[in-house]
Amino acid sequence: MRILFRAPNWLGDAVMSRILLYNLREHDVKVICRENLKDIFHDFDTFTFHTGKDLFRLSLSLRKDKYDLGIVVPLSFSSAFFMYLSGARRRVGFSFEMRDIFLTDKLKIPPDWKEKHTIKTQLQLLRPIGIKPEIPEVYFLPECEMQLFDFPYAIVSPFAAFGRAKEWLFDRFIEISNLLYMNYSIKTVVLGSKNDAIRIHKKKLPEHIVNMVGKTTLKEAACLIKNAALFIGNDSGLSHLSAAMGQKTIAIFGPTSPVWTAPLGKFATFVWKPPECAPCYKRECPLGTKACMKNVSTEDVFKKVKELLNNVNQQRLKNK
Repeated sequence: MRILFRAPNWLGDAVMSRILLYNLREHDVKVICRENLKDIFHDFDTFTFHTGKDLFRLSLSLRKDKYDLGIVVPLSFSSAFFMYLSGARRRVGFSFEMRDIFLTDKLKIPPDWKEKHTIKTQLQLLRPIGIKPEIPEVYFLPECEMQLFDFPYAIVSPFAAFGRAKEWLFDRFIEISNLLYMNYSIKTVVLGSKNDAIRIHKKKLPEHIVNMVGKTTLKEAACLIKNAALFIGNDSGLSHLSAAMGQKTIAIFGPTSPVWTAPLGKFATFVWKPPECAPCYKRECPLGTKACMKNVSTEDVFKKVKELLNNVNQQRLKNK
């Protein structure tokens, strides 16, 4: 079957959508995604776009190819509309925001969809084509030619594109980095976007912390994560990317719920100590306290670090 797959626009959501693609591996799938996310789908044929105008032209150009099926993962009105323009014979998506007219197979969103992991909801998109889905332990591997650093390091990603409410206290990331260096001789590499570079430029970092914020492409960031000892971040796209590779991953949650969006992977875990006001799903803390993030102590996160490093090392010894 020839399938058009409309990927989500956010990094974390795009990474998780690869679980659906894993279950479509027996079919001829082409992925429609934003240009900045194409490296997430490097092992697929992709159609990329920058703007809505780009996507409009792209959708019309695809009509001649007469695809059998279009799968629309995002919930937006526009994503269903542009799939309709592509001319795909069947178009599967969730019923949402008056877009049903553009879909041939409309699925109701479960009323409890935020009370279970989002991937369990999204996998229902495969139901109309009779696929019994499975969730693999590893569902993304980057193309890496070389290792940038010749010393053991952890990746720390202290930023979140969604909003600062999701960011753990920066000083506590520094404390974790210090503990990694003192206890395991593991240095720290900090990752983030170009927009984050200005913020970290003002910080004075210890010598065992390497600032790579704004200095990598998405592909380079993925390779750095793949070769690291472990990854520590917020509820953000890079946390999902790390988990998808089977990397040891610790995601720190606050205003969002890990029940809904926890990174999925063989060695992925999270820390969440919600106050009564959480989860609120706000970009900025409406109370101005960030209590949900402050509740997570350095000791809470380092406990997870020790569990991951010790458990993985024990497994390796057993496998020898």
